[in-house]
Order: sequence, then C-alpha cells, then structure tokens
Amino acid sequence: MDIACKYNLSFKSGLTAEIIAMEKSINPKYVERYFKKSPYKDWEAFYNIDLKGNKTHATANRLCADIFKNLRKIFDFRKGYSAQTLIFPQNLYVFNPKDSEYYNQCGSFFVNCAHTRPEKAKGSFDVGTVFMNNDISSLKFINEETESLYEAQKVSSPHFLQPYVHEWFHAFFDKWVNNRAFLHSYNFDTTIQNYSQQTLLPAEKEVVADVISTYPTTVEHSQYAECFAEAWSKFVCDALAPNCRTFARNPIDLLMKTPLEFQEILQKVTNIKMLHWGEKL
Repeated sequence: MDIACKYNLSFKSGLTAEIIAMEKSINPKYVERYFKKSPYKDWEAFYNIDLKGNKTHATANRLCADIFKNLRKIFDFRKGYSAQTLIFPQNLYVFNPKDSEYYNQCGSFFVNCAHTRPEKAKGSFDVGTVFMNNDISSLKFINEETESLYEAQKVSSPHFLQPYVHEWFHAFFDKWVNNRAFLHSYNFDTTIQNYSQQTLLPAEKEVVADVISTYPTTVEHSQYAECFAEAWSKFVCDALAPNCRTFARNPIDLLMKTPLEFQEILQKVTNIKMLHWGEKL
C-alpha cells in the first residue's frame, strides 16, 4: 500500500492529542525491546527488528500490539490450524527508500510472503514481516492521507491506524498459511502463488467496493488477500475505542451487519486452498 508525502492537520480519524503526545515521547528502542521480549511473539520473531528510530512507526505498531492482543480475546482466527500464537507479525522493519530494491514496486507499506531482503546490505527476512517507509515520520501525515484515500474509496476506514492494521492482517495471514504448510507438508510457495492469482468475480467486485473499498477490486494480483486485509482492517478500526488500544464495539458484530453476500465473499477469500508438493496450479 502506498501513501503520498503531503499532509494538512486533521483529527477526524482517531488521532488524538494524547496519541500525538505519545508519538513525541516514545522511544523506538523500547518498542523494539517490547516486541523482542513479548510472550506473544512466535518462534524466532523480531530477531532483527529495526524501527530506525522512527517514532511514528514505533507508536503505531505499539498500539497495534495492544489491538491484536485484545482482538484475540474476541476471536481466534487459527481455528486449530496453526501452532503459532499469530498475534504479532514475524518482524518489523523500517526501510530507507534509497536503499530498498522493493520500494518502487511495493510502496510505503508491504508484507513479504517469501524470504525478502528489504535493503541490499541486509539479510533476508522471514515470511510475515511488515516493512515501512522511513520517509513517513508523522502520524498527522498518516491521518490526513488515510482520510483522503477513504474519501476516494481506496481504503476501507479513515482511521489513521488503517495502513498498519491492514499490513498486520497480511502478516497474520501469510504466517498462518506458512505454518499450516510446514505442519502438514504442503507447498507454501505454490499455495501462495495460486492464491495470489485468484480474482473476484464482477458481481463480487461490486459488493466489495460497496462494503469496504475499491482497492481489492483494482489490484492486478492478490485480490483475495487484499479483500481479507481491507475487510478486517475496517471492522477493527471502526470498532476501536478512543485510546486506540481497546474496542468500543465488537468487530465481529460489525462484520455481521454487512450484507450476507459480502460475508460469503469474505469467507471465500479466507478459505485458501492448500497445495501439496508436486501438485500443479
């Protein structure tokens, strides 16, 4: 997901004076330490986390940590398919665009579904890592840009945390599939490749665009994955309390208020077909 670099001050979308104060005072190194030592992390997660001192990304991801811990109390997506905790991404990495070979093709926020080197000087990162552009250094900017994208129906929620929650859901899904493949001898690479090639039907695109955003309907690849991430980022962000850590409403209730046609589409894009080794696309 890409975000342009211009902003005007706006507080319509969840951003409060308290959170701006948090952004000013936060220590990104402490946030890195929190993730490294968290009992909620999965095996070998955050071994090379690097927020590069970026207070904006540190603040947003620290809030996401509480959001996803509280979401687990409401609903567990694993449903017995994974042995991992699957609350946090596998890693968090802030990249410098001038050093990144992926920025031009992936934008300011992205998640890897293969071992990825975000910068030429770095080693590879495991599946489910959230990558963030170091040029983004203000929640006010994120707030304004997310509102603009929402007004253009290009994102599912105007909340300033929407880009982060969106990517955390991508990371969750990719880790979930990767762990299922490892435990049950499926081919992760072929499974994800097949999944990324699936496209929404014309009638489904109309429903998705009406309920969440046009974004999943316009991307060339990974329409199913983008529908999943956009939908859940909407329900989570729209349900958040003003502290942006807990829920004022139940995200599942918001899902259940959507048209049945949309609920069936979301179920369809979530039920990924797992492929065995040697099985053709």
